[in-house]
Amino acid sequence: MSWKDFQSGSQKSVIDLLSDERGRQIAENRKYMVAVIDALKFTAVHRLAQRGHDESYANVNCGNFLDLLHLIGKHNDTVKQKLLNVPGNAKYTSKNIQNELLAVMARMVLASIAEEVKDSGPFAIMADETKDCRKMEQLSIVLRYFHDGSVYESFIGFFSSSRFVC
Repeated sequence: MSWKDFQSGSQKSVIDLLSDERGRQIAENRKYMVAVIDALKFTAVHRLAQRGHDESYANVNCGNFLDLLHLIGKHNDTVKQKLLNVPGNAKYTSKNIQNELLAVMARMVLASIAEEVKDSGPFAIMADETKDCRKMEQLSIVLRYFHDGSVYESFIGFFSSSRFVC
């Protein structure tokens, strides 16, 4: 009977079963990464500090980012399982990963601003120089442009003044 089932193709092969499991794991990992990125985006947009003094799981205040992820985990089983059962190097919650993800988001915002400036045509560059707490000269750069009937001023960033010295 098993041989007949195999010949008719009603049973999945081992390769198909492995492929299905791999697809399920990829979907779970994507769902988890969306939660991690959303938590980072939330803390960045609301200007909240991401990290706490002690980021261990048992700590009551382990930082806004991890607290938010644990809150999401209460309502999302995938996130909860990843936070509890995955090894520390695969949780994507370390400060280095947070900084990398924030840098990627910043590049995406700058690319969006660049596209708007290209579409708008004429634009102005506003720059101001000041010293930071280390007494280093910094140049802040803002782009001003007209896009879709409105005037926008977009902060591009702080740059060391020594980069612009000829």
